[in-house]
Amino acid sequence: MTERRVPRVAKGKRPQYFADPATDKLMAIVVSLVGELSVTRDRLDALERLLETNGSLSRQQLDAIQFDDDATSERDRQRKDYISRVMRIVTMELQQTNEDGATPSFDEQMKSLLR
Repeated sequence: MTERRVPRVAKGKRPQYFADPATDKLMAIVVSLVGELSVTRDRLDALERLLETNGSLSRQQLDAIQFDDDATSERDRQRKDYISRVMRIVTMELQQTNEDGATPSFDEQMKSLLR
C-alpha cells in the first residue's frame, strides 16, 4: 500500500506584527533563510571537523557524525552569535523598547521575535 502525504497548511489568519503586511512577509522570508543558512553552517562545520580528523569522508560519515559536549557547546554558541548578528537591527529595537532598561537575553529576544 502506498502512503499518501497530506500537505501541511496552517489554518487561520497569519498574525501581523508590523504595520505593513509586506514587512511581515519579508521578515518571514529572512527568518526562513537564516534557518536554512544556519543548518548549512552546521553541516559545513561537521564536514570541516571530519576532514580535519580523517582527511577524507563519505556522505554517510557526514550524516552519522556525533559530537561531544564541547563541540556541541561551541556549535550552539556559534549559532547564537550568527543569529544575533543577522537579527541585530531587530534586537536593538527590542532593547530600546524595554521599559526597565534591562537587556533581554538572546533566548528572550528570540521568543519575543517569534511571538
